[in-house]
Amino acid sequence: MTRAFRDAALYLCVTTPYEAVRASLEKLLGSATCSESLRRAVLEEGGVVLQVQAREREQVLSGEVAPPKVRRPKRLHVSVDGGYVRKRERGRWHEAKCGSIFSERVAQLSKGRRWRADRHYLGTFERAEQFGEQLYTAAFARGVEEAEQVVVLGDGAGWIRSLKEYHFPEAELRLDFWHVCRAVHRGLRAVYERDDPRLQRRYEACMDLIAAGQARQAVGRLRQICARAAQGRETLTETIEYLQHNLDIMPAYARLQAEGEVISSAAAEQTVEQLVNARFKGHHRQWRTDCGEALMALRCLRLNHTWEDYWIQRKAA
Repeated sequence: MTRAFRDAALYLCVTTPYEAVRASLEKLLGSATCSESLRRAVLEEGGVVLQVQAREREQVLSGEVAPPKVRRPKRLHVSVDGGYVRKRERGRWHEAKCGSIFSERVAQLSKGRRWRADRHYLGTFERAEQFGEQLYTAAFARGVEEAEQVVVLGDGAGWIRSLKEYHFPEAELRLDFWHVCRAVHRGLRAVYERDDPRLQRRYEACMDLIAAGQARQAVGRLRQICARAAQGRETLTETIEYLQHNLDIMPAYARLQAEGEVISSAAAEQTVEQLVNARFKGHHRQWRTDCGEALMALRCLRLNHTWEDYWIQRKAA
């Protein structure tokens, strides 16, 4: 496998299953290879990317490098979420921890369409501790130490709370509004049939309270509904417990949104979809940890538009 052929194959493997890449290359270029050779190439090159990232993390966390000279962000957002893919072992799953970092700067593409040009994506199948180090290193390069405000958005999971407290202790943790909407709707949907007019009315009433910063009152209203429910009590109770546990990180969403602030971790949801679901999920797709991690590293390069920069530095080295 020549260097040029290998580089092209890696670029395709980032988004396409190995067997499909093999078939395409053979048809277009007449070059015969095998899926296992492609997998080994991804494992090797992804391992190099991971080594480079590990050195960067070590330098940042040890204080060897000074904060970069970047434009001081007024508000830096750290959006975090997770997704699951199948392990090679039957019945086992990997959790992919994904995140995105972006400032308040946006570009208006057209009416109703905005683009955050400075968004940076990252992900890993490693433990939350390693992901936290990876996340902080990326935030450090984007001026987190100089930012006027840092906001961490997530679904309230315990590992996200711990990550925030350890790496971003001064940041504000916010429960993602999309997860709130989904939890409330799921709880009420278990109580009321889809065509029951009470479902929409009571959902909107609860969400209006939550948006106004009155989440505690919304929880009280859900408790009343649960006490009178003829079905779905268990599911609605899960919703109530979820909201109760996260009352401390549920702000007045409507006010924040009116002020132009981010209230949803849709950026992380999008990251999970693009970084994980689009490549790692599918019929019969199963992954070893080392292969998944190597491919994840290469996918981040492409998603962050740093693929060419990486290869320039790689060839120079």
